[in-house]
Amino acid sequence: MEQGFNCGCSSANCLGEIKGAMYLNRNLLPRYKFTPHIMEKLHEQVSEQRLVHKPDTN
Repeated sequence: MEQGFNCGCSSANCLGEIKGAMYLNRNLLPRYKFTPHIMEKLHEQVSEQRLVHKPDTN
């Protein structure tokens, strides 16, 4: 998503600011359906985070 927006749905489960899947809390992801392209990007992001946060084994 190029530009986020404020949601005004007033739902009890409203996320408030909508910025895109990569900004969602990982615990919320199972609640939503994503296109294969977005799922691929999310998996890439998780893989990159694992490389950055790889524990030191020395």
